[in-house]
Amino acid sequence: MKKIISFILAFLFFASSVFAYAPTSRVSGRMSGGMKGGMTGGIDKSERIKRLMPYGLTFYKDFSKIPNGTYPGSASAWLNADYSIGSGVATYTSTSGNFTINGGYSSTTADSTILKYLIAGNRTAASETIVIKLKFNNTIASLASDTVLLSSDTKRRTIVLSSAINDIYFRPNSTDSLNCVSRSGEDVTINTSYLLSFTCGHASPYATFYVNNVVKTNETVDDFTNPAWGASFYLGSESDGTSQSDVIIEKIIIFNRLLSISELATIS
Repeated sequence: MKKIISFILAFLFFASSVFAYAPTSRVSGRMSGGMKGGMTGGIDKSERIKRLMPYGLTFYKDFSKIPNGTYPGSASAWLNADYSIGSGVATYTSTSGNFTINGGYSSTTADSTILKYLIAGNRTAASETIVIKLKFNNTIASLASDTVLLSSDTKRRTIVLSSAINDIYFRPNSTDSLNCVSRSGEDVTINTSYLLSFTCGHASPYATFYVNNVVKTNETVDDFTNPAWGASFYLGSESDGTSQSDVIIEKIIIFNRLLSISELATIS
């Protein structure tokens, strides 16, 4: 028994001396690497999203992954971007102070909802592809007035649901370049998911509108001036916090370049 105890003590002394002189960085590196790999598979959520998307991704938010329910404004971290080059922190306000998730973010005029994110790093004035998956609660023809799906501070890049012309239109710069516009050319069916994609750049076509990866219209004549926009872009309302669109926004994805039709087909 004494021999066994002596052997154990000798082994422990030897082991402690080895670890005492082992390079700290190597030991800690192995430990942290093992823990990171075991806990996250070595790739975090935002990196996985980036790898699944075509290159040039600057902003991604999938609201449909949030559990359905009514949340207090203090829980707005649920609305933060899943991936972003700039800040992904959401700023949210509403009349009630709450926001609703029902298969996606519910943007409503009734509650005067305002959801915005910072432009810096997340948006590109000269060229972009914007993809929005959503459901409409009403046809465009039934709207009392125009509502806004996407806008920005100061100089505005807008997507508008227009009751006046029973159409959806996209302007890369609706402040300075009104003639550069692409349209859907049709009304919508309520409670049906649509994948709306918009591209803009300074080579013809200057603005293109896709519905479910089918080209609806191209703007091939009028180029646009890069919008000298402000600090924030708005999802589901105008930049002054009005004209909320009555829709369910499932996800929004933004790229800093024009995606091809084959690349758009990889996004659902």
